Amino acid sequence: MNVLKRFAKRCVALALCACCLGGAVVANVPVTAQAAVSVSASTPVIRLDTASCELNTTAQKYYLAVTVTPDRGTPPDAVSSNPDVAVGKYVKKAGGRYLYEISGLKDGLATIYLRYANVENMMSVKVGDETGTIDVRIPEGSTLRETAQALERAGVCSMKDVFDAANSNAFDSYSFIASIPNADSRYYKLEGYLYPDTYNFWKGQNVQSVLKTMLNNYQTKTANINWQNAAGLTKEQVMTLASIVQRESTATDRANVVSVFVNRLKSGNTVNVYRLQADSTMYYPYRAQGNVPSQLPGFQSTYNTYNITGLPAGPICSPSVESIQAALNPASTNYYYFCHSAAGNSYFAETLEQHNANLVAAGLRSAT
Repeated sequence: MNVLKRFAKRCVALALCACCLGGAVVANVPVTAQAAVSVSASTPVIRLDTASCELNTTAQKYYLAVTVTPDRGTPPDAVSSNPDVAVGKYVKKAGGRYLYEISGLKDGLATIYLRYANVENMMSVKVGDETGTIDVRIPEGSTLRETAQALERAGVCSMKDVFDAANSNAFDSYSFIASIPNADSRYYKLEGYLYPDTYNFWKGQNVQSVLKTMLNNYQTKTANINWQNAAGLTKEQVMTLASIVQRESTATDRANVVSVFVNRLKSGNTVNVYRLQADSTMYYPYRAQGNVPSQLPGFQSTYNTYNITGLPAGPICSPSVESIQAALNPASTNYYYFCHSAAGNSYFAETLEQHNANLVAAGLRSAT
């Protein structure tokens, strides 16, 4: 009896979510995941009815997998996506057309995925006590390095794992990642797409599950954005510009700040302004010179817009939807310069002479 209670406690299973059919969210459908405990088992066994599992997130490597054929016919034998585990070791049919038993799970967060209507869907299953999760806040304008630091501090996953995953091809199932044209030129392939928000993660959660949660959030937040823009920027260029604007503007002057950068991109050479000269790009992927590791003396960022012409290879941080919308809809101005005072007041100028006067007014330069 004590064994039964112990196993029952470990088999607290559940989660998720939205019913996805042909890419459209139909309704919220509860997932059937009832714990079935055997006194002879050395690990928990979860009984999963896949007929209820039509979810809308993306599958993970190294996770248990069940495949349901698109026509909802007889499912094939379940498999495990973990390359170190023999096919079917953790997942097996348990009778019925869509009923499977999942065993071999340790305490923690596991993920099961299914394929239905050619869409890979993910379900989280928590095994163990209800404790072990933590809220992690990723502020707007966070770099990927800062995001990795926050996750490591919270005990979710290591910075190294985040860096490795961020430059892998594990997330190319997302069209906005697969379409990146110059991934090899970027410090981190996923920079800009880990949407800033507050997340509830499991301590020790698989890094791919963590990053996919953030990518799913980006996908949801930007689903209704019209990426067409008068400047003729690609979607990736808009994201890059938005990330710079996120770091260079305030909530009240975004549209004017965007206009400065767009004017420089389009016609800066006509007024002898050939580069964007955004301070926020100078030391990327680090936020500022003081964040550059001591073992990298004389570090030179390939994103430094004081040295390069045009936009850098990719985003420098994770922008908010508001910054993305601003990048798509700049104010109509003739501004080519801007600065901010220590108090956050903004100053815009059409000419260098006006800009020099603004620097004095803003307290950034002494009057001569």
